[in-house]
Amino acid sequence: MEQTHKNIRKDKPSRTKWSESAIKALLSFLLEHKDKLEELKPILNPKSCIDSCEFSLRKDDDLNIQENPQVEIPYVIPKIGRKHKNKYKNDDANANLEDQNRKKSKKCGNNLGDILQNWIEQQEVRQIELDKKREEKEKKEQEQRLELLHMKQQSDMILFNILNNLSNSLNSLNTKQNQLNQVDKTS
Repeated sequence: MEQTHKNIRKDKPSRTKWSESAIKALLSFLLEHKDKLEELKPILNPKSCIDSCEFSLRKDDDLNIQENPQVEIPYVIPKIGRKHKNKYKNDDANANLEDQNRKKSKKCGNNLGDILQNWIEQQEVRQIELDKKREEKEKKEQEQRLELLHMKQQSDMILFNILNNLSNSLNSLNTKQNQLNQVDKTS
């Protein structure tokens, strides 16, 4: 049977799976260049930065709209997948704060700060484990060296005793040979 229909959506981008080493490299790069990235943030995405110049621009725009009632107020297209709320209906600040608190209570693991903090904590734990393993390995190697030294000393003592016995045996053999030679000369 031929498969005539495939369930592949070409308009949706595929997710890339990152290896652990690639993630570590990216995080270390981000940590190293954090200051430079903070400087570039307003340039790359000015909407994500909240500073006084943005507020002053908004106030100027509001004043221009109030002064020129003929100017049309631009319609803001709501984001897809979110429920659009009319900003002019809900001027109540408390309702807005409650919505923000509700949104903040949802924990999504995509916060870069949390990811970096978790990665740093993991690196610290790994470093501590590596230090412990290295200390254990050094201690084990030192114990092995001491044991080898002790065995070498024992073997040296045994060899010394064997050499001493051999030397004594040769001396006694030599003296007996000399005595026999003397007896042969006299006879």
